Amino acid sequence: MAAADESRAMIEAFCKWCQEQSCEMSRVRIEQTSSGLGLLAAQDIKAGEIGLSVPIDALLTVAAAAKTEIGQTVLSSAAARNRGVSAQALMYIVMLDGWHNPASRWHSYLRLIPATHNDPLWWTDSERQERLAGTQLFHEAARHMAQLRDVYDSLFPALSQQLPSVFPAERYTFQAFLWARSSLSSRCFSNKQLSTWLHSDGHELPELPALETEEKSLVNDCPAALCPLLDITNHNPDVEVHVGLVRSAGTIHLGISATSAVATGCEFFNNYGSCRTNLQLLLAHGFAVPKNSADTLPVKIRSDDSTRPELQRKALELAGLNTAEVHELSLSDLLPVKLLALLRILCMSLDCLDMYYVKEGAALLQKLQSPVPVEYCDRCEMQVLSTLEGQLLNQKSRIRPADMSAASAPERHAAVYRAGQLEIISEALKEIQRRRKHFCGENGLLEESEEEEGAEVDPEEEEPEEEKWPRPAGVKRRRYGVEYAMWCYVKRLKVLRDGMLVIDLFIIVCGLAEVVMSEASGNVFVENFSLLRVMRIARIARLLKLFRRFSYLKELRKLLSMATSCMRTLCWSFIFCFMVMTIWAMLMVDLVQPLIMELGKAGEFGDCEQCLRAAASEFDVLEVGNRGFVLFPALLQPASKGLMASRAMNFLFVGGAVLVALYSWAVYGALTEWLIPLGRSVHPDMEAAFLTEKASIYLHALTSATALAIGPFQVIPSFRRTHMFGHRWAGRVYFLCGTIGSVTGGMVALKAQGGVVGQVGFMCLSVAWTLSNVIGFAAIAFPKIRSVPVHERAMQISCALAYSAVSLRIMLPVAILTEFQPVYGAIAWLCWTVNLVILEFIRCHFQGTGAKDATPKIATLEPTETSA
Repeated sequence: MAAADESRAMIEAFCKWCQEQSCEMSRVRIEQTSSGLGLLAAQDIKAGEIGLSVPIDALLTVAAAAKTEIGQTVLSSAAARNRGVSAQALMYIVMLDGWHNPASRWHSYLRLIPATHNDPLWWTDSERQERLAGTQLFHEAARHMAQLRDVYDSLFPALSQQLPSVFPAERYTFQAFLWARSSLSSRCFSNKQLSTWLHSDGHELPELPALETEEKSLVNDCPAALCPLLDITNHNPDVEVHVGLVRSAGTIHLGISATSAVATGCEFFNNYGSCRTNLQLLLAHGFAVPKNSADTLPVKIRSDDSTRPELQRKALELAGLNTAEVHELSLSDLLPVKLLALLRILCMSLDCLDMYYVKEGAALLQKLQSPVPVEYCDRCEMQVLSTLEGQLLNQKSRIRPADMSAASAPERHAAVYRAGQLEIISEALKEIQRRRKHFCGENGLLEESEEEEGAEVDPEEEEPEEEKWPRPAGVKRRRYGVEYAMWCYVKRLKVLRDGMLVIDLFIIVCGLAEVVMSEASGNVFVENFSLLRVMRIARIARLLKLFRRFSYLKELRKLLSMATSCMRTLCWSFIFCFMVMTIWAMLMVDLVQPLIMELGKAGEFGDCEQCLRAAASEFDVLEVGNRGFVLFPALLQPASKGLMASRAMNFLFVGGAVLVALYSWAVYGALTEWLIPLGRSVHPDMEAAFLTEKASIYLHALTSATALAIGPFQVIPSFRRTHMFGHRWAGRVYFLCGTIGSVTGGMVALKAQGGVVGQVGFMCLSVAWTLSNVIGFAAIAFPKIRSVPVHERAMQISCALAYSAVSLRIMLPVAILTEFQPVYGAIAWLCWTVNLVILEFIRCHFQGTGAKDATPKIATLEPTETSA
């Protein structure tokens, strides 16, 4: 009751102030509405009739604020002279002084403004994260908060220390500045409306108050003014109003009129702007409009222009496109033409782009507004649509579903904003599907969904029941059954002791189970269960019996025995690698995750949820996918901007190399003479072989360890970008040590363990490492054949081959615990071929398989931090 009485007292004081200022408000009255304070029509207001008006002298503009006593004090202060004052800061200070100072001209007006607001800047960090994560408004709120903090820090506490009686610290707090900012942004009118007549009647525009010469040092970043009484009108996007200058009682007023009549007792609305998005409304006014047709979804292409091919740069320049440009997706323009044109240039292979670029010339942009013909690039348009579709699906997954039944008003308005964003994404995905279907239909292409549907056959329509057994699979089941019955007749119960016959029985049981499931489920589970029929291949193992029958197949039997040993080695190696990676993942969770959480609280990751979960559990650390890969992570995302997950993986990659390098320096540089004789720590047979090549062993171990320690830093993109000088000199040292290590490694390979297989394996490793080093160095050192892509590719291969020292030591315990010689011969091949396979997998999986038409890597789309 007391709050209602206080509110009514403030309204009466404001109405008295309006009368003193000669405001025209006879047609309206101030009342409480569902949206707060509002204006209700006190009488019928005709269409086009001025509903209310305020003298321009009563407006709180930047010029009026500068003429106040507090404004003059701010402008003449030492802090203002040293650092300057922005117009926004001046308005905030005058508003705060007017709220506290009864002598201020605008005291009664400012006291009527609510003490709190609902815009996102008033939410806590956790509330913004929960309500706006994955949206553009999340970035905008953070940016506006940072700007407000800069404005505040530019004046305080300097003014409070210089003039404590005028600017008491307890009054001019950051929270008070936040109130002034939200009040100004939610209630201001544009200065453009002060230069337009509603009814000119031939009158010239009046000269508005201008800044004095001494006040022109202000940074005029506030092209708006507070308009008492007019700013009480609430927003209605369905009404049309006009705001401008009018003459009333011989003075110039700022008035507002509606194009439609307003009946007595109905609310007199304003329209804050029919083209304003929910992002702008929520950020400035603290509310959002459901089904806002002006909503947009801003996206921007994230791309590294420093590595862009020259042909793409020329094409972008000719088309007038810029990768830094922001593209707005809306319900009226779901897929902007310029966005599609930009992606088509980036998706086309260089050869196709060259032909397209030369033929189209200056009309390139106009031509790119249509899909690229299949005769130029058969995959370009499909890749463009897939890129957009993938990004939109990713962004959709990051936005929390809208819950319109939330308890608080801020939550409901945030839900309305999210619903608008999700609606744009859903409609854009439908448009992508429509365009893909249309493009495939025009060019006679088959969509992936159609291929999958075409592969499904309805058993009731296509397969008559009487033809089920005569199929080839049915014939094989019958033949296997007859064969097994004959074996049972011959061997009786001994069939259960024969491994091959047990496999035959398992195959027959699987075939019968397939038939039963096919009949019971209508062929639903048949395709998945039919994979068990692959077990029929195991029947080929019957040929192994021939090797025991004929003595001249002895060498072949030895080869198969070695292959079996290799398979065992692979199996144990994978188990050992899994154990090592699990230990590393546990260390990441216990040691690195707390640091990640601290950086997340400091706002280092923005709204990147993947960064915060990079080491949340062992499964997140070991996860293979778009978020990270445990081996060679530096090659995974060459254009990465340094997410914490990638940094952690880089740490594991570099750590493994450095540990093996330190081990080599310690063992071969200091301990071998008096503690650990050469080779004895691995196998006694190595000691004698190492003593004959002692000099080569030392030279190979020390130089290779140096190259191994340098290599990981060379392939990490962040090191190359920030330490190019060090990258070049480290590359020269790497080339010298790597070449010496590879040549001496070839000499040592002649004495390697593992028999001929091991010696040939290490010799091939030596040759491959030498060639990759030479090719990589020549591709960057000699201008005539200079090629950065060739250099990068060769050095990636070289680094993978150098990392064979790490892979060998991971696999080595398997050889020590089993048959050393044959297993070590297999390791001599696996330690470097597995690295090359992993390297190629990473390149194909994360950089695209572009060997056929050399399609450049496509940058992803992400929301950009644009101004509201």
